[in-house]
Amino acid sequence: MALAQALRGASASCGALAPLLLRSQALCASQLLVQGPHGGASLSAATAAQAAAATALRSLFTSAPAAAPASEPAEVRVSDLIDAHCGAYGSEQQQASPLQVLQPGFRHFGGRRSFWGQVSTIKCLNSNHLVHAAVKEDGAGRVLVIDAGASMQAAVVGDILASVAKKHGWEGIVVNGCVRDAATLPNTQIGVAALGTHPMKPGKNKVLGQRDVPVVVGGAVVCPGDWLYADEDGILVSPEPLELPDAQQLEELRRSYGII
Repeated sequence: MALAQALRGASASCGALAPLLLRSQALCASQLLVQGPHGGASLSAATAAQAAAATALRSLFTSAPAAAPASEPAEVRVSDLIDAHCGAYGSEQQQASPLQVLQPGFRHFGGRRSFWGQVSTIKCLNSNHLVHAAVKEDGAGRVLVIDAGASMQAAVVGDILASVAKKHGWEGIVVNGCVRDAATLPNTQIGVAALGTHPMKPGKNKVLGQRDVPVVVGGAVVCPGDWLYADEDGILVSPEPLELPDAQQLEELRRSYGII
């Protein structure tokens, strides 16, 4: 409780530090994973303290999610966003940028290979009861980021949950773990990215799992309220929405690189 009050006070006095505080919290929480009796990942009891601190900070992200788009959102190219907002690797612009790129390894399984939206998160391990509840909410064009602990023991999303998410207005799902129904997932026009596939259904453990807390996915700390942009080049996360460069801006960028 003292930690939560201290973090809330720091965030209130300097709102710009709130995402940094949440990211530090998530990095600490990632160290609380322990191995279960059969070698599978499980959450240690210490996670309760992290959950309390996360709950205290969630008020920073309780603003209404972005309104659902009237039509399909514009296609996004992550490489163009990098060029426009981040710059080349090692440049001063890149080093000062708050943008994060998830480590390679995520594969696309849904009907859309390009998607973007504001982030809502789930932290779970071989159990998807929170996913069932989340996909039935009004997605409002958001992206659901599921930290399944990079588990290769069961899938937490399949074609049914993807279809329900699409029906309720979710723009995409990113799974730090596995999905299943790879043959039929492309039939649903929603973005689905994951580390791989597994035919095993997950459990329905209602004890393990947290909603809208900072998670560590692909080496990046992803917070509720962040913005995620994905295509076949990779997945980009930003604390603020990014302006999609238009044709003229892209031409100017390419001229600056001496391409045209």
